[in-house]
Amino acid sequence: MRALLYWFLRNPVAANMLMVVILVTGALSLWNVRIEGFPKIPSDTVSITIDDGSLSAVDIDRSITRLIERKLESLQGVESVSSFSVDGRAVISVRKTDETDLQRLLDDVKVRVEGLADLPTTAEKPRVAKADASYSALIVQVFGDVGQKELQRSARIIKERLLAHPKIAEIKQWGERPVEISIEVENETLRAFDMTLEDVSEKVTSGSSGQRVGKLSTTGGSIQIRTDQISRDVSEFAAIPVATGETGAVVRLSDIATITETFGDEDVHVRFNGEPAIGFEVSIDRKGNLLEIDQAVKSVIEKSGDVLSDRIRADVWANQTEFVTERLATLRQSAWQGLLLVFVILACFLNFKLAFWVALGIPISLAGTVAVMTGFGFEYSLNDITTFGMIIVLGILVDDAVVVGESVFTTRAEHEDPVVGTGRGVERVATATVFGVLTTMAAFLPMTLLQDPMGKVFGSFAVVVIIALAFSLIESKFILPSHLAHVRIKHRGRQDESEGRRFSPSAIPRYLDSQLQRFVDRIYRPALTFSLKYKWQSLILFLAVIYAAYGLFSLGYIRTVFFPAIPGNVVSVTMELDSRMRQKATLENAQRLVAIAEELNAELVEEHPLKSPPISKIMTAVIGSSNAEIYAELDASDDMPINAVDLAELWRQRAGMPEGAIKMEFLGSEETADGFEIEMYAENYEQLEEAVATAMQGLRGIGGVSNVYSNFDAGQADLSIKLNAMGIALGLDADTLARQVSNVYGGIEIQRHQTEEDEVKVFVRQPKAQRDSLADLSEQYIKLPNGDWVPLGSVATVDSRYVARWLWRKNMKHAASVFANVDKAVVSPREVYELLSKSELRPLLDDTSGVEVVPAGEIRQEGEVSKKLWRAFVLSCLLIYVLLAIPLKSYYQPLIILSVVPFGFIGAAFGHFLMDIPFSVLSFFGMLALSGVVVNDSLIVVTSYNEAVRRKAENPIVTAATGRFRAVFLTTVTTVAGLTPILMQTSEQAQYLIPAAVSLVFGELFATMITLILVPVLMAIFHPLVRVSKIGYAAERAIP
Repeated sequence: MRALLYWFLRNPVAANMLMVVILVTGALSLWNVRIEGFPKIPSDTVSITIDDGSLSAVDIDRSITRLIERKLESLQGVESVSSFSVDGRAVISVRKTDETDLQRLLDDVKVRVEGLADLPTTAEKPRVAKADASYSALIVQVFGDVGQKELQRSARIIKERLLAHPKIAEIKQWGERPVEISIEVENETLRAFDMTLEDVSEKVTSGSSGQRVGKLSTTGGSIQIRTDQISRDVSEFAAIPVATGETGAVVRLSDIATITETFGDEDVHVRFNGEPAIGFEVSIDRKGNLLEIDQAVKSVIEKSGDVLSDRIRADVWANQTEFVTERLATLRQSAWQGLLLVFVILACFLNFKLAFWVALGIPISLAGTVAVMTGFGFEYSLNDITTFGMIIVLGILVDDAVVVGESVFTTRAEHEDPVVGTGRGVERVATATVFGVLTTMAAFLPMTLLQDPMGKVFGSFAVVVIIALAFSLIESKFILPSHLAHVRIKHRGRQDESEGRRFSPSAIPRYLDSQLQRFVDRIYRPALTFSLKYKWQSLILFLAVIYAAYGLFSLGYIRTVFFPAIPGNVVSVTMELDSRMRQKATLENAQRLVAIAEELNAELVEEHPLKSPPISKIMTAVIGSSNAEIYAELDASDDMPINAVDLAELWRQRAGMPEGAIKMEFLGSEETADGFEIEMYAENYEQLEEAVATAMQGLRGIGGVSNVYSNFDAGQADLSIKLNAMGIALGLDADTLARQVSNVYGGIEIQRHQTEEDEVKVFVRQPKAQRDSLADLSEQYIKLPNGDWVPLGSVATVDSRYVARWLWRKNMKHAASVFANVDKAVVSPREVYELLSKSELRPLLDDTSGVEVVPAGEIRQEGEVSKKLWRAFVLSCLLIYVLLAIPLKSYYQPLIILSVVPFGFIGAAFGHFLMDIPFSVLSFFGMLALSGVVVNDSLIVVTSYNEAVRRKAENPIVTAATGRFRAVFLTTVTTVAGLTPILMQTSEQAQYLIPAAVSLVFGELFATMITLILVPVLMAIFHPLVRVSKIGYAAERAIP
């Protein structure tokens, strides 16, 4: 490396060209980089889906789900198998182990499942695929106070134009209702004409048909022959003959039925800002680009003026692009502010030009990082995690450059030739800086080896940090020295008399340098000497501080969470009522929730001088008889007095728990991790039900816990109709009975045809007024084979019961989950589980209870990821030890350096305490970076100490520590300065960065004391124990 260093020193053009290539390549890569929010978690699951519309959830579970589970037994590479059975469908999810290849598991599952011969004959072919998930990029809402038909026509055109754009691959739609022609025949009319609904449907089908019947071969070619008598509108269906009257007159369909064109799915109601709406959720896959999708959608809407008007409008909301763009802007602003602070500090202590070239290492390193991470096989996007890595590494990128610059600044005073002086200055700290960067890279390297989906996401953070550090090493060893060799540096005692008589900018560094040296001589040196004199007492003091930091965690002064609650820009409300409730109650409750939101809007505007209300857009979707979802988007103004998390909590308190509500969930934070969840398994369904009730009761008594609910299905009302002895005696069979009852309450779809705008379904059914109560069922008549009509109750028994709407099984057992919202500002999910385990759950945790209780959701994620991260940390320490032992040529000196790493975490702990923020996995990332900084600074002191021993300095420990004080001090202040703008941020976009920044900033401040006091103390303690080393023996003699 020495030859390459001097080659660049003597060839500044080469150094400049290398710098330009890195900057230009980074700029070009940034222009084309993919942008997304939180990176998409890779799939680790294979999904099996089997449909059979003739079976109930219970029958699906018995005849399909359990059969598939048995076929998957003993399959290699499987961590868990879970199944979900609902009416007409079975979904089985096979989750792989970390070491298993997903494609191989997919192939193995296909072999076992697709050739099954034991499935019911009515079941469709199993569909086996990877469970890849897409994520919402934005929502397009088409809305207006117009009729459903006009609204759907405009929405359909917008949808077709969106899908025609090459950048938009997938759209999920809600609010559109299918067009239907409903042919309704009353019960009395059917009996009067001696017809069943099935008879009517056959008559209509025979009068409305179209099919190819052959072809006519002529000398001019073949001509297709087709009968075309398809009815397509109400008038054409009305004219179809269905019977002949007593007088011989033709009875047409309109004579016996009411025929209307209507819209199906009456249980679906979507409104946006109070008006009927149809929504499109535009999704982004793992290769998508938020910016491109955003531009594509807005372009389509701008060009759709022929469809949109004052009556029908389109709006884009829940736009992740805007949120991510604001976040990137915040990061960019913080980066520039940090860069400016670093430059100012270096200019004040060293030299203006030297500071400029040192600070330039930040943009060079970041440019190189962007260039590599978007190409060269990585293909990372610019997302929350990768930008997080860039910001965290911002404070340590210039550490080695600062050490090199400070060394060159000092060494140049000893050599007239700037090239020689610069080269000697770089060589003087080459070992410490090179291996210092390598040890920092080693701290992050094991994270890249994590194989689970969440680990791979965190691995991208580590890769970005490693790439940035690699470029900082290249810049500080080859580009920076070339520039410093051509910088004119004046030292104290070399300025001319004219400069001594007048003020000049160079006087600032000289003055601050002299003050820093005075601090070293008057304060630091005596303090260090005192600490070395009482070395054991000093060590005990540091150990006491560690104990105090541990006490902050154990006593609950510092809370721990997996992911902190980061406010988003949308508040979501999910409401589920008892399945026995009518839809009217669901609609009324949804309207009440919207009214509460409007009241909160008005109150906040009145209390604060706001230009616009906090809630700018609100969408309500009522789906089915008992489910409703509400989404409220907050205004993006900076003067908003409330964030999404606080608004969600205020909304929840005002709303309370409506009568019949099973679930009321208010969320205002980004879902970067699963919420609170407990899974329960049991062989006995009744035991499982009792365990779920016990857990829910316990959770409701814990502070900070709200919206406790479960996915355990207590069942829905079900009527079982069975043929009785009288029916059998009258010649009725079960199939005929089932068809007649099914036709009345399910209707008969007799035709589908396509108009210019819609696919139209045609149904024959009885009027809704004759099929919406138990009384209607008892008054229903059944036609016997001999043509007589009898009441349903005379030929069949009707039994009422509750049956499951769905069944969930996991690892061959009945399963259920209990969920809750946890206010992380009050209590963490793990603390909630621990409290519950000591109370209501305690009897269930016994092996003899028959119920297995397992923490899931965020708690399980935290346990899995934390265990792997700590293993990665241990491996990092081993790698760091090896990298330290090589340049130090010692077995025990690396242990001295590594022993101070835990002390560095003390500052991080106190920082979280002072800032009143919980310790999270994001804080852990900051501590990883901190460990690299602590090792780097300590390595500088230790290598200087070894050099002092070889030079036979009078007091090598004090000489080394005081001699490297400025380098350690400057690396500390530049790191802190680089991250201070992040700590000062109050915007929601920067909140996920603050925990790591707190760890690094406060840890670095404490690490300075560790490096400058504790490392010399440990050397003074350890060296007398290692007398076999000449350096150690010399050190022992040198200790005061």
